[in-house]
Amino acid sequence: MKIRKEHVNWQGLLCGIPAKDYVSQDEPYEVQIQRAKDLIRNADAVIIGAGAGASTAAGICYGGKRFTDHFAEFIEKYGKQYMTDMYAAGFYPFPTEEAKWGYWSKHALMNRFIPPALPMYLELTYDAEDLFRKMDASRKDCLIPTELVPKCPVCGGRMTMHLRCDNYFVEDESWHAAADRYADFLEECKDKKVVLLELGV
Repeated sequence: MKIRKEHVNWQGLLCGIPAKDYVSQDEPYEVQIQRAKDLIRNADAVIIGAGAGASTAAGICYGGKRFTDHFAEFIEKYGKQYMTDMYAAGFYPFPTEEAKWGYWSKHALMNRFIPPALPMYLELTYDAEDLFRKMDASRKDCLIPTELVPKCPVCGGRMTMHLRCDNYFVEDESWHAAADRYADFLEECKDKKVVLLELGV
């Protein structure tokens, strides 16, 4: 088995400079944009970090009116102090698998299947869209029927959404190969002018 490279230490790339010292919000926006253009133009490499904010910029908002309109039954049942937005609500300690998948079926439909151009990573071995639509249509009082709760096709155990939130996130050979390529790229860039461009992070 190949020995994996260590996780990336961003401090080396940023030279240990605290974020407040390299992110300036006191300058006019146009000046910041021009400076960013100049930095990118003169860079040897650009690293782009993209997060959930990119989906928000594309119109998929996890909070506000979109959340309260579409998840009102969950907010009422589990409490607005816990159901503050779609992200936070996903970590609620649902009491049963029927309750958990009642929430996640709605979440998947709203963020993966209704806006088809913006994918959410979902690792199921059967037709996920059909299953989530059945769950959504069958949901009563925030619960789905027991027979619709996804089960592992190998062991029959519980399943979960594919999120980096615990030690069950799938890191297969392809994932490790990509992580190794990224680590090699960072190693090659360590003495170069590198711009870290964060979009929606």
